[in-house]
Amino acid sequence: MNGQGESPNRDDVVRAHQLCMDLHNFMMLINSIHDVEEILHKIVEESCKILGCESAQIAMREGEKWVIRYVNKLPDDLIGRAFTDEELPTAALAMITKKPVAIDDAYHDDRANNELMKSLGTKSVMILPLMEKGVVTGTLLCGYHSAAVSFTDTEIDYAGRVSAGVAIALQNAHLYQDLQRTGADMEEAKKLGDALNEIDAILYSTEDYDAIMKRILQLATDAIGAETAMIFSKEGDRWVTRYVYKLSQTLIGRSFSNSEVLHAAITAETRRSIVVLDALHSQDVGPEFVRRLGILSLLDFPLIVKGEIIGNLAFHYHSSPVPFNVRQVEFVRKLQNSISLALALVERAGKLEEASRELEAFNYTVAHDLRKPLTIINGYCQAIKELCGDKLNEQCNDYLHETYTGTLRMNRLIDALLNFSRLARVELRRETVDLSAIAKEVAAELKQAEPERQVTFRIAEAVSAEGDENLLRVVLDNLLGNAWKYTGTQEETIIEFGAMEIDGKQAYFVRDNGTGFDMADADKLFTPFQRLPGADKFRGFGIGLATVERIIRRHGGRIWAEGEPGKGATFYFTLPADKVST
Repeated sequence: MNGQGESPNRDDVVRAHQLCMDLHNFMMLINSIHDVEEILHKIVEESCKILGCESAQIAMREGEKWVIRYVNKLPDDLIGRAFTDEELPTAALAMITKKPVAIDDAYHDDRANNELMKSLGTKSVMILPLMEKGVVTGTLLCGYHSAAVSFTDTEIDYAGRVSAGVAIALQNAHLYQDLQRTGADMEEAKKLGDALNEIDAILYSTEDYDAIMKRILQLATDAIGAETAMIFSKEGDRWVTRYVYKLSQTLIGRSFSNSEVLHAAITAETRRSIVVLDALHSQDVGPEFVRRLGILSLLDFPLIVKGEIIGNLAFHYHSSPVPFNVRQVEFVRKLQNSISLALALVERAGKLEEASRELEAFNYTVAHDLRKPLTIINGYCQAIKELCGDKLNEQCNDYLHETYTGTLRMNRLIDALLNFSRLARVELRRETVDLSAIAKEVAAELKQAEPERQVTFRIAEAVSAEGDENLLRVVLDNLLGNAWKYTGTQEETIIEFGAMEIDGKQAYFVRDNGTGFDMADADKLFTPFQRLPGADKFRGFGIGLATVERIIRRHGGRIWAEGEPGKGATFYFTLPADKVST
């Protein structure tokens, strides 16, 4: 900046043109960089060229102070020095005004710290605010040392354009880094989801439970990136090593006391997981045990079946302490159910009977074909909310929220189905279930999913039953969802839910006025993956009614259907020992 030209002569025009060209080149440069640190370094380096100054420094706003983080042609010992607003008033002024501050005489102007300017030999300064999303996060101070400078309006305006350009570059760099992190998070979520799917399939792949447990331990350890893992079974007040991965086989069968494997004892008492970052100095682990195995950090879970602690699952790092993140902890929590069940079966019978082909196909479809795309949808919902949430209108944000909530609800339904298929020999949890309330919730969700449809729901009040609430919710989800789907072509849709007495027994029903079906095909309705003629134009996997039939049969009841083409369908089911009131 030359301080010359008070009138718009040819030199001013040339100068303005050159400044615009310099700004363009500068923006092309910093926008080609995706790392924030590198951008700030480059700003300090290039500012002397593009602004014509003789030194430059960037002070970042950290708490209530300004900390010098980057310098060019100034002493390096300035880096790390912190200043208050009173000590660096030029930066504070730029933060308040969000505009460049030009000071011709830095030795005497009250807006500057005159003593600091003299100590640096800075006779004139231009301070530019560095902003992100409208918030000043730092300032760029450009110094002139050989002579005082009189700043022109053109040069001050140019400095403002530089400031705005830097704000855009920083925002883009942060957005790029957020995308990179989100991509990594989604990749990890997909990896963990795929591992769970494979583990679910392994549980029914063979009767050799030693092979199953070893394979599960290997898959889980590799999925979360741990280096070793082990499973204890609890026998009285002792912990016996049953399975290890990438640890000495001589550990198998070794028995340990509560004090020796303190982490296992703690999880058994609290019934909660623990994450230990520094195992060598933690009070939550047995010091001799971790030193012997060279464990630096660990993630530990209790194994629980029917409310009883039957064992312990632990993952370790040895080369360096590594913190386990939330996704990894959640993965192991889900894995805990599979291993707890498998261990319980090993302890009771030593092996599990071979699952039928139908159950294998059903389990694989639920675990893999549904959970995998659900994980992707969930991840993209989170990414959109984090990266674009402030740009969406209220309606779009509501849609995004409902989509995300729907993925969580579907995940819970999938977990319930998987647990049901695995726990076929385990007693159901029976309780009084408000079926009317569940039916209303399902109806509300269906209406919210397709608000343009005109559908009348007639749901009887105070219908209750004795059974497993999660599984009976799946029953109504499927039956009401089927009714909604197969009435899609009706101008006026009516869907009913209620209870009645049939042959002296209480029966529940879901009735619709949809496409109906030919009673000759009724025996195909509850067969997995069998779809009736004409059903191809409707979405579905062909397992919904099979799922309902399995759940009702598991409760000791029965289900049947009546229908007529073009005149709707009614599905009935019974639940023994039920209590119904209308």
